[in-house]
Amino acid sequence: MTDRNDLDLATPAQRPPRPAFSKPQVSPPTHLDDDGNAADNWKMWLQMWKNYSVITGLDSQPSDYKLALLLHSIGPDAVRIYNGMKFTDNEDGTSVNVVLQKFTQHFIGETQEFFERFQFNRRNQESGETVEQYVSVLRNMSKSCGFCECMKEKLIMDRFLLGVTDDKMRERMISTHDLTLSKAVEISRAIEAATFQMKALKSEDANKVSIKPRHSEKTSYSRNRSKWSTRPSTNLVLPLSKDCVNSALNNMY
Repeated sequence: MTDRNDLDLATPAQRPPRPAFSKPQVSPPTHLDDDGNAADNWKMWLQMWKNYSVITGLDSQPSDYKLALLLHSIGPDAVRIYNGMKFTDNEDGTSVNVVLQKFTQHFIGETQEFFERFQFNRRNQESGETVEQYVSVLRNMSKSCGFCECMKEKLIMDRFLLGVTDDKMRERMISTHDLTLSKAVEISRAIEAATFQMKALKSEDANKVSIKPRHSEKTSYSRNRSKWSTRPSTNLVLPLSKDCVNSALNNMY
């Protein structure tokens, strides 16, 4: 049996070979979606393509192979856009990176950044939207606003602070020293979870209805029943007529 210390001291040539890494079989992304927001669809597709390239080691393949696979995956509508692209003498039309930049200019470059910033600054948290969902939307919207990297996190934090619907969250964030986006999200998550738990507890307490015996009503009923009883009373004095009185007097004598 080989000692572990011997393996650590062994030279690379003496160490046993490691098993070869087997790359997973991953399909390329499907055709680019032409419905909805074109800029958002392109961002999502580009991200999926980059992930696919890393997983499969596509960068090690020849340029013509990578371009052919790109055009095959992106779909016929995007291929028509590619066919209309113009490349300068300094641009390599067979380079995947150059083609991807052209697609980015087509789908995003035409977008007016001032309008994207306008949309960003008026985006508030929607009803039923969680804190995590809201900050994710803001991050995605900021990509097309032209924010510099040094200010992007602060601008997202400002929009997040102003856009949340819960005043308790906003008050806690404002009162926090050296607030950052990560701190703001952490505070909001904690308050959101506590609010949800309190609603669940209140709902459970509302369902616990205690039924008390109604003694007062029973006593009242008994009293009323005795008060309005139809049985004749022995102490009841009935009025007598004049003839009855005279007859009673004659009998006495």
